[in-house]
Amino acid sequence: MMKKNEHSKANRPTSRTPPVYLRYVQQRINAMKIGISVKIDVTKIDKSRLFKGEKGTYLDLTTFIDLDQKDKFDNNGFISQSVSKEEREQNIQTPILGNVKVFFSENQSQPVSSNQSSANNQPVPDDGFDGSIPF
Repeated sequence: MMKKNEHSKANRPTSRTPPVYLRYVQQRINAMKIGISVKIDVTKIDKSRLFKGEKGTYLDLTTFIDLDQKDKFDNNGFISQSVSKEEREQNIQTPILGNVKVFFSENQSQPVSSNQSSANNQPVPDDGFDGSIPF
């Protein structure tokens, strides 16, 4: 037979099991929606990593986004080509293809502000790229 103290301890949430209200809050945080813009340099894409799928040609990408901190260019993260588990174990890395910026966050009443200067909005000089993807 259990002692009274042991029984009451069994009903208490452990440090591993958060109370119901806390689980609800965690679910709401995890369900938060954000909008991101992605800018990549397509000339850095390793074409050998492209693969044919049922409806087209695909490329696996990986991005890391930090909602709390931005770099000096107002970016929240970067994007690169994905690597396989075996490649990760061999410490193989792919080049950074570009950057990501958060422009909307559901927990804010207005879009995330951007600290871009007017110099960042200048037209890009012609680099000879005709607009078509080179592969």
